[in-house]
Amino acid sequence: MNHPEAPALEERGQTMAEYAVVLTVITISIVATLALLTSSITNLLNQLIPLI
Repeated sequence: MNHPEAPALEERGQTMAEYAVVLTVITISIVATLALLTSSITNLLNQLIPLI
C-alpha cells in the first residue's frame, strides 16, 4: 500500500534539517562576528564613557 502522505513527511523532515543547518551557520556567523568585534566595541565604549 502506498500512502500519499509518505513523501510529504520525508520532505517535511528534510526541510527541518535544512532549517537546522541554516540556523547553525547563522549562529556560528554571529558568534564569530561578535568575537572579532569585541575589542573594537570595548574600545569605543571606553572612549565614550568619559564623555557622559
